[in-house]
Amino acid sequence: MPVHSTSKCTPFLQVRNGAVHILDYKPGARADKPIAQLMIYALALTRLTGLRLFDIKCSWFDQDEYYEFFPRSLLPRHHGVHKAAALTKQHVSGTSGPRAA
Repeated sequence: MPVHSTSKCTPFLQVRNGAVHILDYKPGARADKPIAQLMIYALALTRLTGLRLFDIKCSWFDQDEYYEFFPRSLLPRHHGVHKAAALTKQHVSGTSGPRAA
């Protein structure tokens, strides 16, 4: 009967080339795709430290393979952000000024 070893490795952080890297060792990295898990780590790191998601890179690896991605690339682009800001600005400017009695 084959013996299966379960290893729990804690991800670690490394600052390299101006980016914060979240690195996670995964035995069998080629078959494992911990993208959601690493994304959660990245979002938690931004929340706890005030870092921007733009400054974070995630990776997983084993003794033979290394994979990385920018978590910001997985988020949808908000094309309506400027529109919402304009609406908020318009609303604020519409309420300021002299008030009728």
